[in-house]
Amino acid sequence: MIGRAALALCTLLFALATGVPAQARSFELGQSALLTSSERMRIFAIGRAMQDGAAFRVQTELLRADLVRQGFYHEGGPPEIVDRRFSIQPQAGYDPNVNGGLHVWRLYLGDWVLEADEASRAQPGWTLGATASASGRMAWAQGRFVSAEISAGGAWAPELDIGRSFLRVEACSRNQVTGWTFLDLCAEAIRSDRRLGRSETSQVGAELGHLFAAPGPNPGSYHEIRGGLGRRFLSERDQTIATAGWTALWDGFATDLALTLGEPLGETFAMRHRLNGEIRWRMLGRSSALSLWHEGARGGMFLGQMREDQSYGITLAQTVTPQMSISLGAMRNASTIDFYSYSQILFSVNFAPLEF
Repeated sequence: MIGRAALALCTLLFALATGVPAQARSFELGQSALLTSSERMRIFAIGRAMQDGAAFRVQTELLRADLVRQGFYHEGGPPEIVDRRFSIQPQAGYDPNVNGGLHVWRLYLGDWVLEADEASRAQPGWTLGATASASGRMAWAQGRFVSAEISAGGAWAPELDIGRSFLRVEACSRNQVTGWTFLDLCAEAIRSDRRLGRSETSQVGAELGHLFAAPGPNPGSYHEIRGGLGRRFLSERDQTIATAGWTALWDGFATDLALTLGEPLGETFAMRHRLNGEIRWRMLGRSSALSLWHEGARGGMFLGQMREDQSYGITLAQTVTPQMSISLGAMRNASTIDFYSYSQILFSVNFAPLEF
């Protein structure tokens, strides 16, 4: 009975959001929902397809799993665990800077040329590694839950006999406010270790999101818009950030757009803006993705000159088999100080997680 009630709630939420009868186009959008990582967007899209009688069994099963994970099956009473997972994901790839060294190791000062020693230079190499993740969710009201996730991973470059590692911890409170409007509160901390350095960042933030269908009796797309504020805790100073995001489902593909703005920190070098865009589609029965990003950073002086960097990147990812995907990317950092200008090529092979 609880399951039927949760599915009925999904149908009611959709009816409130659209106010129009179901249309055949929901079948294509329900198929596109399989391309997005947003659970709420999948619920929105597959819920309409199911309402129209246009959802396959696999989509219905995915809808039920997402409703459980989002806490919609919790109908009062004490908090309950609605999801727990542990996985290990093997990975391989090419890292242009395994040791965390200097990308540019020659500095020109008039007639003088300064060179960094071999040990301080970036060392590229092929790597083998894995990431282990553990997560859990506890629903305390319908559509409201708290979650925690910890992931740790590393990679080793056999030819260089060196490696790298990272640790990430996240805790969130995710809440349905009303209808298809949600409020998320999250805290995150990340540490990355390489032979020549360690970086640590953490942040807290709040984000408000809303899902809706495009206007009209036969909407051709579904949308999720988000906006938030946060605080990043950096090694030198803290920084306030503002975020905006837009996820959309179209006939045959899905898109994501995210913008982050950071407050200026004067003499401290820090991110000022970052823009990420991604499109995902299916090709020959396999999912594909193209990602583009741009970041601007500013602050601090180097030999009397203000430093300002503009970074650009592109990544193409392709699922080869249900158990393996590959990605190839390139990035360029252009700085007002030549010492910080460099380019990189990135390649990785990701295997399907082994879940326990």
